[in-house]
Amino acid sequence: MRPRSSPGDAGPARTASANTPARQLEALHQGFRARLLPLLAESREATEAELRRLAAESPDDELAEALANAVVLQHDASRHQRGWEGHLAQGFAGWPTPPDAARLARGFALVSDGELHAQLIGQPAVEALERRFADVLGIIDGRLWSMAAALGGHARPVNPFAPRAVIDAFLETFSATECDPILRSALLRQYERLCGPRLLEAYAWLNTTLAEGGHALDGASGGAALVSQPVAGKGGQPAWAGHDALKPQASSWRESAPGAVEHGTGRRRILCDRLRAARGPEASARAASARDFSEQEFFSVLSLLQGNETPKQPVQVPGSIGVHLRDALRNGAEGLGLPADLAAPSPAQDDAIDAVGALFDGLRADAALSPDARGRLARLAWPWLRLALADPALFEDPAHPAMRLLSGLVACWDANLARSDDEAALHVLADGLADRVANDYHDDAGVFAAALEELDATRAPLERRAAISERRAWQSILGGERLQEARRDADAHLAARLGRAPLLVEVAGFLSGAWRQSLAMAWLRDGPGSARHGEALAVGDELLEIDAAAAAAEGRDVADRLIALGPQLRACLLAGGIADAGADEQLARLVAALARPDAPRMPAAFVPLAEPEEFDTSAGSVGDDAAAAVGQVLVRDAAGGEPPTWLRLAWTSPVTGRHLLVNRQGARTALIGPGELAAALAGAQLVARSAEGAAEAVLQRLAGPPAG
Repeated sequence: MRPRSSPGDAGPARTASANTPARQLEALHQGFRARLLPLLAESREATEAELRRLAAESPDDELAEALANAVVLQHDASRHQRGWEGHLAQGFAGWPTPPDAARLARGFALVSDGELHAQLIGQPAVEALERRFADVLGIIDGRLWSMAAALGGHARPVNPFAPRAVIDAFLETFSATECDPILRSALLRQYERLCGPRLLEAYAWLNTTLAEGGHALDGASGGAALVSQPVAGKGGQPAWAGHDALKPQASSWRESAPGAVEHGTGRRRILCDRLRAARGPEASARAASARDFSEQEFFSVLSLLQGNETPKQPVQVPGSIGVHLRDALRNGAEGLGLPADLAAPSPAQDDAIDAVGALFDGLRADAALSPDARGRLARLAWPWLRLALADPALFEDPAHPAMRLLSGLVACWDANLARSDDEAALHVLADGLADRVANDYHDDAGVFAAALEELDATRAPLERRAAISERRAWQSILGGERLQEARRDADAHLAARLGRAPLLVEVAGFLSGAWRQSLAMAWLRDGPGSARHGEALAVGDELLEIDAAAAAAEGRDVADRLIALGPQLRACLLAGGIADAGADEQLARLVAALARPDAPRMPAAFVPLAEPEEFDTSAGSVGDDAAAAVGQVLVRDAAGGEPPTWLRLAWTSPVTGRHLLVNRQGARTALIGPGELAAALAGAQLVARSAEGAAEAVLQRLAGPPAG
């Protein structure tokens, strides 16, 4: 990415070599601060907008208070700006002398609640920015060590430009006494997001200015091994040669050129190696007189093509998107007077074209897209090609905003026929964001983060409504399943007891009626094997033994046992909904029948309470489809002229193993039996979408998972 110029650019860059190291440091401080100046105002405005949106969606007293405090902060904007600049300047005081012992001791002292909150929310932000700029920070640290030595330093200095200094200055400006925890966290979240593009530009300028000031990398620097040539000023060797994070068109992608030294085992390098091998030497043959496109020439052609392909002129690419990129670049270059025999893409540019083309070809092949969505996806290849040359982490980090955005757009388009209002809204949202990125991205990576934030914010309420519908659907199904399972369990216990011996009609009727009902209720309330369930089983067994004693004319034993069992028998009748008088009457008839030893007994039959099994349980059982996790997005393949259907596995029954499939609104679409889901996936009637996102799924298929 070419850093934008600012009023402070010319001064330090022009005079750094002539100034003393101390004056150079001050110029670096002023230039760095100037590039970050808008951060506070932008963060405050973005936070207020976010809080207003959240408060409108779900009114809450804490949100309302945070919003009110955010509005109050506007009145102290000038004071906060001065405070932030002062805190940022603290790292330059006495530099490069390391912090003194007293300052270190304060770092280990007890902290207040506000300071603890700052550490808890600040450390993740610092770590995220340090990971993002790890390469360039290593190079800057090496150059600062050279400057520190010129200033008389004898130890590696602390980097006053590091993300920690930028985050700490913010947290000290918006202290816990001025901001409630919700507002402070929201402010930092926006500040961290906006820091990305600002620091990208600032670090590029900083490294270039240090190089032009004559500060080479120190010998211990990790980047020193990658920069074997001396640092040159304007018109000489680029100061960014080597493994740097901010000039990938001159470094990171060029590492993959044939014959170049490869550094690391990143997924981008593996992908380039495989695609270059698949391309073959014939496809890479170049005219002997052709030279490499310069950076300016290549990006000029890119900008021309990116602007020409608009939604009003939809691009339908029937073949490979990678081939389309290469052909369009060749034709565009010829239109600018650069025929193929004069200039052609460099090996690094070739690698980027292949990688982006393979990614977008994979996305188009994996998703069920409408013709309009396919055209927009092909158009998006241009900004992603531009980003691939500007950001070497694009293919390495699964959480990269651009890759998450690409996966989100494909998810909105995938098998979306806009049959409902929600589906139509998702399609329109994805169309608008795709057009905005294709139109607006010109080396400002914040476009991707802003589009991703809007995509997530708009999808969130739709997904919440769908989740509520899903929960209602599976709770209703689960209630019915548990009732049937309880009845099925009671039927099984009843059948086992009625088959032991002939019984009195009254005893068989009690067991088939009140006792079986109480057994099912105990299963529902406490589950099988519970104490309540065991007690209910014991009542039935005791009644069977009493009937056997009555048949043997053991009158005294029958009477004693009936007196002891009477309360439980009456409780069974009452639990079944029989009134007191009716329960007493049925209990009296049962006692009278047991009092007659010669009463006829016969094998008993019963009508099952449970309904017949709806699914063939022999096809599978709970856990047979463990490979399909709840939340998995599935697409029912087009069959018989029917369009593909978007589905989601919303729930798997813990009772029967059945799977609930819902649509984007969370409405029940299908309920399939255990084992059927695995069979449908194996037969490709259902196709699973990756939970990691469409872009990450394609990259893993092409080059494997990212290292680490």
